[in-house]
Amino acid sequence: MVGPFHVSQNSVLRIAKTLSFALEMATRKLAYSQGFDDAILMNDRGYIAEATSANIFWVKNNKLYTPSMRSGCLDGMTRRIVLDFAKKDKIQTVEKFFKIETLYGADEVFITSSLKLILPVIYIQKQNLHTGFKYRIGEMTTYLQNRLYDYIFKGD
Repeated sequence: MVGPFHVSQNSVLRIAKTLSFALEMATRKLAYSQGFDDAILMNDRGYIAEATSANIFWVKNNKLYTPSMRSGCLDGMTRRIVLDFAKKDKIQTVEKFFKIETLYGADEVFITSSLKLILPVIYIQKQNLHTGFKYRIGEMTTYLQNRLYDYIFKGD
């Protein structure tokens, strides 16, 4: 689901991990109450920022997309590692401001965090509608999951 609350991409607190997660927790509680595991947070200009507990990526036509750091997302460690893998493996990556409709047209979607590592997203409910978008766990997601596993457990 897309959360109803917005992050401020200009807040100095958005670039630092803090103990202030009121917005994220309120949004996640709402998502749980509607049967979802998480929610997407938009910034106050209407662009995708992140999930309530993770960074978000998607794949379209073998290109990897993720919101720009200027969108208000947290500079997550796993996000940085995935972007480093993409650079090393010559995966074309696009970081900029994206409207939610861009995400709805994706081939694959996944989130990243230090606790969740790389977790595929299989369904996103379109805000205020009873329909949603289903995604497959695709080749890029699986490849990056395996790459991260090797990095953590084998030192590759």
